[in-house]
Amino acid sequence: MTQEVELRIIKPEEIFQYWDELSRSDIAKLYPVSDLAWQFGKVASKELSAVGFFRSDRLEGMVIFDTRQMPGPNGTVSLQAVTQQIYAPFNARKFLPMFLDQLKACGYTKLGGATVRDGSAMARLFGFKVVYTYIEKEL
Repeated sequence: MTQEVELRIIKPEEIFQYWDELSRSDIAKLYPVSDLAWQFGKVASKELSAVGFFRSDRLEGMVIFDTRQMPGPNGTVSLQAVTQQIYAPFNARKFLPMFLDQLKACGYTKLGGATVRDGSAMARLFGFKVVYTYIEKEL
């Protein structure tokens, strides 16, 4: 029997409980530990946001992202999520529709992300088009 995956916002005060797992995982081969620690610190200080994917309270994946407010027509403001880090040891593709639905429900209109390399890995993960080293998709 497969257990349901739950998407939860990771509160700033709880982000560091996941530090041990991430800092010892394969993600540390892609990003310097100092960068990972910086991003965790930004979540703890509420400058970045994090969502986690959990199955039976076990962390299955995490996305850390920045929220940008962009001016739109007629004085409107749109929200854009820019991914900073994706931790996905258990195939994040299956969680992405849930993540995109959550962003859309919160009023985000675009999702993008900066990458360490050429952007191809993250673009494949999200099924997006690579534009320089930045990927973007309207939700």
